[in-house]
Amino acid sequence: MKTIHTLPILTCALLTLFIGSAVAQPIPPTSDKKSKTSAAEKLVKKIEEKTGKALTEQQKTQISEAARAFAKSKRDSADQYRSAVESATGLAAKQKSGPAGEGQKPNPTPGEAKVKGPSDPIAKLEAKLGRPLTTEEKGKIESAATARKAADDSAHQTFVQAIATATGLSTDEASQIVPKKEQGQHGPRPKKESAEPEQTPES
Repeated sequence: MKTIHTLPILTCALLTLFIGSAVAQPIPPTSDKKSKTSAAEKLVKKIEEKTGKALTEQQKTQISEAARAFAKSKRDSADQYRSAVESATGLAAKQKSGPAGEGQKPNPTPGEAKVKGPSDPIAKLEAKLGRPLTTEEKGKIESAATARKAADDSAHQTFVQAIATATGLSTDEASQIVPKKEQGQHGPRPKKESAEPEQTPES
């Protein structure tokens, strides 16, 4: 029987609690040539390079709709995971209660050097709670992390299929254009203290 290691999933997924969630919003068209190319424009360019021809407006609309659905699925799974962790640990109530130093971060003194907290996401969560996680809590968080990964994988597969249907590419070719970022699904590498939110094709 194949053994499934849930700790890496748990470790990566816990970082969701400590970095801002990426809320993808469409970028309005602009005439500024120096403005940054959006993820949606980059996606269209990749597809056109792959197919060797320009996409029609209908194809662009189909891909845009699929990208929005994919981004929403990612946000929903992140919200559900966060809620599950807060429910399992009481983290939300802990953060809202008590004076500074008891669930809330005190305001830094002017000129005071910033002290980095633990880099391990589990240690971060335990620091926020002010106590170690129980075995039951870890089990619930692992289950939530596994469910989130399954939801994200399904959303990615649906997105790839939508691109393939709209463009005539094979699913293998479409998956090469939007490869599944296993690490990006649940946060950056554990060693990093912070990272830029993941940019979705919709933004």
